[in-house]
Amino acid sequence: MLAMPISSSDEAKPSGASGVSSGGFAFIIHNSTAQAGLKIVSHIGTPPQAPPVFSSISQALEPKVTLFQAFPNPSSILATGSSNNFTLRGQPGTIKHSSLSGKYAIESSLGTFKWVDDSLSLAGDGEHLLLKDTSGRKLARLGKASSKERFAKGDMKLEIYVAGDDYLTELMVLTSILIAPLAETSSKESAEGVKAAFEVIGVLAGMN
Repeated sequence: MLAMPISSSDEAKPSGASGVSSGGFAFIIHNSTAQAGLKIVSHIGTPPQAPPVFSSISQALEPKVTLFQAFPNPSSILATGSSNNFTLRGQPGTIKHSSLSGKYAIESSLGTFKWVDDSLSLAGDGEHLLLKDTSGRKLARLGKASSKERFAKGDMKLEIYVAGDDYLTELMVLTSILIAPLAETSSKESAEGVKAAFEVIGVLAGMN
C-alpha cells in the first residue's frame, strides 16, 4: 500500500537512472504480499501501478539481500549484501555494529557513514535511525511507517534530506534494508533487558 505525500514539497520529481530527485524526498519500503522476501521501494506518492524505483529479495543463503533497479531481474542487480558487508555497483563495503552504542558504521567507497539511534539527539523519539556523515551532518532518517499515513504494517519509511548522486541514494536504500532487521532485534533485546531489570528491582524492593 502506498501513501500520499507527506506534503506537496515531499513528492519526488525523478531524474537519473534510479529516479533520484534533486532535493529531499522519501521512500516507502514495502513488504510484498505476493512473494516472500520481496521488498518494493517506491517514492511516497507514486501511483500503485507505477514500477518501483528499487526492489530487493532476501533469503537465508548468501548473499542475504540482493538489490535491484526497478523489478527483480538478473540484468538489473545493483548490489548484494549481508549484515556485515556488501557490494554496490562492484564497490565493496562493510557494516560494523556496536552493541554498546547502537551505531552501525558504514564503510564505503564514498567514505564513512553511521546509522545511529535518534534517541541520542534532543529531538529524537527513540523509534528512528539517523544516517550521519563524519561531520555529523544528518543525511537520512529510517523508521517504521505510520499507520496514520495509511502505510501497511511492517512498512519502513526512508526520508532523505540531501541531494546526491544515484550511488549515494542506492547506498542509503541498501544499508536501510540490511540493518533494519538487526535494529529491530536490538530494540527488542533492549526492551527485554529493561523489563528484566525492573523485575529484579521489584523483587529486591519486596525483600525490604
